[in-house]
This record gives sequence, structure tokens and C-alpha cells, in this order.
Amino acid sequence: MDAFKLLLFIALASPTAAAKAGENTEPVGDGPALVNPYGIVITGADDTTYIIDRGTSSVFRVDLANGDRTIISGPNRGTGRVTTEMRGVGIEPGGASLLVVDSNLNAVLRVDVATGDRVVVSDATRGTGPQMGVPRGIAVSSNGEVFVTDFSLDAVLKIDPTTGNRRVLSGPTSSGSIGTGPQLKQPHGIHAAADGTLYVNDVGWPAVIGVNATTGNRRLVSGTGPVLDAGSGPDLSSLRGLTTRGPGTVIVVDFDENEVISIDTSNGDRVRISGPGVGSGVDLGLPVDAAIASSGQIIVCDFTPPSLISVDPVTGNRALITYVPKVGLQIPLYVTVLPSGFIVASDTGRKALWLIDPDSGDRAILSADDERGSGDAFVLPMQMVVLDGGDIVVADDGTDTIVRVDYSSGNRMTISGNGVGTGIEFVSPRALLQKSDGNFVVFDTGLAALLTINQKTGNRVLLSGSSRGSGPSMHNVNSIGVLANGAIIVGDSLSKMLTVSPSNGNRQTIQIDSNNVAITEPWGLAVGSSGLLYVTYYQGDEAAVASINPDDGEAQLLSGVSSTPAKRVGGGAGLRSPAGCSVDADGNVIVSDFYHGALLRVDVKTGNRIVITNSTVGKTVDFATLTSGSENMPQSVCMLFSMIVLLVGLF
Repeated sequence: MDAFKLLLFIALASPTAAAKAGENTEPVGDGPALVNPYGIVITGADDTTYIIDRGTSSVFRVDLANGDRTIISGPNRGTGRVTTEMRGVGIEPGGASLLVVDSNLNAVLRVDVATGDRVVVSDATRGTGPQMGVPRGIAVSSNGEVFVTDFSLDAVLKIDPTTGNRRVLSGPTSSGSIGTGPQLKQPHGIHAAADGTLYVNDVGWPAVIGVNATTGNRRLVSGTGPVLDAGSGPDLSSLRGLTTRGPGTVIVVDFDENEVISIDTSNGDRVRISGPGVGSGVDLGLPVDAAIASSGQIIVCDFTPPSLISVDPVTGNRALITYVPKVGLQIPLYVTVLPSGFIVASDTGRKALWLIDPDSGDRAILSADDERGSGDAFVLPMQMVVLDGGDIVVADDGTDTIVRVDYSSGNRMTISGNGVGTGIEFVSPRALLQKSDGNFVVFDTGLAALLTINQKTGNRVLLSGSSRGSGPSMHNVNSIGVLANGAIIVGDSLSKMLTVSPSNGNRQTIQIDSNNVAITEPWGLAVGSSGLLYVTYYQGDEAAVASINPDDGEAQLLSGVSSTPAKRVGGGAGLRSPAGCSVDADGNVIVSDFYHGALLRVDVKTGNRIVITNSTVGKTVDFATLTSGSENMPQSVCMLFSMIVLLVGLF
């Protein structure tokens, strides 16, 4: 596509992109909808564009001129192993095939763009060398060399595209470390520049690091952390994808700050070229990757609202290229059940808290910027706790704060972080609980530590981490809970299930008696009234809810979907990416599934799953309508109350 056509499309698309793609009611482009796009590659003089979509386990081709979308590979297109969580994409020389990296399968797959067929290039059963731990990004050089970043190995791997053999190009090995320069710490996106340099977005520092593709030597290009600091300009926060725009310029997208940043590779200086306060048009939601069109426009892949957005590199103006509106919940990650029976869900796609009637599935925004309540807007609302008075406290991984939400008004007030409270500064607060003394505990993934937060002052002190407490290290924790004895339960995607002493911070692994339960990467965690732990997890093609007895580690598979017959438990609604969970008054487990944008009720006795709300179950109403006449009670509770009143009248 030539520059004139692209600019014409931008001009035509701009009026529809008034604010956020999530608020745009008109679709852009025809074809199947993107659900959770995560990577982009553009190739050829005609700007052939491919998108990997985690939500549909598919690879799309998108026409930049009109936004039309076509699935070229997926569950119903092509043969071979179906992907489950694609994280990166590259194109092989000649353009006939793509290489994708899947973090659940721990594999690199080749996708034929003509047939959609998928072939495993490298995984645990194909190729020799170190096993991939949590592969995140992939880059293919102009001569066909393949490089993968591994989030857990803190390394860049080089993979032979023919044999699948793997070796550490840069980073630690069992016998030492390969390459000199600053160590990698949670590397994510990677891009192979024309001069042979591999540019890596490192989330752990955060920083952009250049890696020599031959020696593995590393140099700091730009960084804003306390350890790696180089260049001036806006801070880096949560880096995902990156690309290059000519020699000497790296383009990065920042997931938390919703912005596109240009970096001068000679001095590390950073310039915000599009984002809050720079450029007009549709807002960036959660940008995850970027590529450069032949016109020079930056094409941004936005995780949510699921879309492609064109960014003018000079003005920063933004316009939708392709988009399909999503009804209802977008990316519900965490849930909690109120004493009334209503359910609250945090939605990182809508940047909101929802209130849901568990009987009808009807839903209303409880708190969100420009929709309900005042105060600073949510960016990435995560785990929540409900206070005795009914207000809700939520960890926001995007603003690095803990926020109290007034249930009656939706008003938001920061109670710790961003100038409120003293002590250790948040980097990435995600998991949250409230102790019996009223104080809060939060797990910060950036710090890899648990912090205690004073409920009155917001002051923060270290509870457990690298410098306090003994035992296994904590890494990537999504949910935490507290037992009746005060011990803190931690579900870690790398260290599995841990208990943490609130008095000394010591950490101890719960030895799980598997019982056909392989809790590889625990996600959601809830403590039932009986003291049992309920855990959600998904790995490969398995998605499940399990229970664990914290006293002896006995585990039981309660509900599951899998290609393995022994791991299929319960019927009803599908389960794909279970995240947060909570327990209702009847002992059922309420689960959020961010792949389906749904909440489900899981019967712990039968394993059966019922959809509570999704795009087709329940409708979106305003808060007053949802709660009117019920005194904030769902329909089932109201009916029970009415029956009691009737019986009292009869007698």
C-alpha cells in the first residue's frame, strides 16, 4: 500500500476515533474480530500485515487500507498443533512462513501463510539444548537466524530453524554466563535490526538492551531504573514490543503508560511521540507491539480494546485501522463476591470495576473514569478486597497505587502510593489481601516482594522478599490469600504454592499431593469457609479449577477442560483462560475467564460450569437500574426475602 492510500485512510478513519476505541460503536474493517491481539509483523512492498491473536489462538492477516481481517491459521484453519498463548511473531526470509513463540507450549512453531498449517520447530521434544522456560519474544534476522527471549531464564536463546536445537546466546547458563555487559532481567520483546544488533525490551529493569547477535555481549541502550539508567526523557515502565525506524532509532510501546516512545540508540535519549498529551485521535489502550509500514507510519497492536492503530511519527496523531467493538466485559481478571451476593469484577480492558447480578447476569459499571465516580482513572485494576462497610480496595498495576472505591458513588481515592504513605515505592502492585488487623498486604511483581500497608496511613514496609525471610524466592504472583491462622498463601507461576509467615516473612513450599492435578502456573486463588484453597490455572490445552488442603497438600481436580480425558471434569460452559476466583455463599467458585470475557459459576461437587455473564448472557445497564428496588440484593436473595415476609404474614 502506498503512502497516499494510507494517509487517505487515516483521514477517513479519524472522525470515528473520537476518544477510546472501546467507546467507538462503529466497527472498522470486515471479517472475524480480534480478541486479544499481541504481536504484529509487516512485510513486503505491499505492507502485508500479520497479527497473532491470543484470544482466538489464530493468526490474522489485516489489510491496512480498509481494516479487513482474515484468519490464515487457527483452530479451524490449517493442520498441526493449535497455539494456546502466542507471545511473539516473526517472518522468515521470503515471506512464505511465520515463526510464532507460545509461552504455554514453550515452543516455537512455523506457520505456513498460504495453508495455515503449523509445525513445531522447537520444544521439549524437538531440538537439543536448554529447555525454554517462559519464552516471550521472537526475532528473525534477514538471513533467517532465530532468537527468542526467555522471561524465566533471563536470557536470549538462539534456535536453529531446521533442527530446533537451542543454545544460550546471551545470559546465564549452568556453567556461567555468556556475554558481557548488564545482565538481562525478565527480557520481553526482541527485534533484529538491519545492522545485526538485537534490541531487547527488559521489563525487570526496565531498560532497552542491545545484544550482539554473534558474541552475546550486551550494552545498555536506554533505561530509567535505579540500577540501569541511561538517556533522558520520559520514564520507561512496562515495556512490551519494539521495532526500529531506520538506523539509530528504536520504537518501543509502553503497556502501562499507553504511549509510544522513540529512543536514540547513540545516547539513550527518549521522546514520547504519541500518547497522553501528545497527538490527537483514538487513545492507546494497552499497546503491546509495533511495526513500521512502508509509508513510515507506526502501526501499533493494541491488546485492548483489540485493534490496530496507526501513529503518525511526526505529530503523534492516532487513527483506527481495524477494530470490532466488544460488548460487556473485555478482560475480566479478578472477582470478589459481596455479602449481598453481587459480584465485583476488575476489567483491565475497560479500566473499570463492574457490578454483576449473579442470577440475571446483568452488569453495570461500578467505577470507571468518565462513567461513574470521580478520582484518578484506573489503568490496570487487579485484585480486590471488600471492606466491612462495603467499599472496595483494589491494586492498580498501571498507576502503581492502592485505591479505595466508594460503593455508593464509585469515587476513587488513592490510599497508598503516588505520594500517599511512606516507605518502599510500588513498582507493579498486583495481588492484594486484607489481614485480620485491617492492614493490607500486596504483592508487587516488580519488587518480587510482599509489602504490608497500613490501612490508616498508607505506609509501606517489606513483609517478605529477597532481603526479608528465608525459603523459595517469589517471582510472578497473580493472587494471594490468607488462612484462618494468619498465614499468607501465595500462588507463584514459577515457585508454585507457598505459605508466608506474616511475622518473619519466611516462605515455605506447599508440597502438593498431585492426585491427577498438575498446577503448573497457579493464577487465581481463594480461601473457602472450610479452609480449602481454590486455585485456577491453565497450561497448554488444559484449563482447570482445583482445591488444595493447605495442611497436607492434598489436591483435587474440581472442574477442567483438556484434551486428556482424565483431566476433563464437569460439563457446561467452556473454560479457556481462568484467572481470578472467589467463593460465593453456596460454596460455588466464581471464576473470571478473560479469554471469553466471561464470569462462570463452578459447582465444586459436580464440576459443572455455568456462564453468569458474557457478551450474550446478561445486559449492560446503569448502576441505579441494577441496584434499584433490591437494596443491593440479587434476584435470588430478594425472592427468598419475599417468601419469608409472606410466611410471616400467613402465621
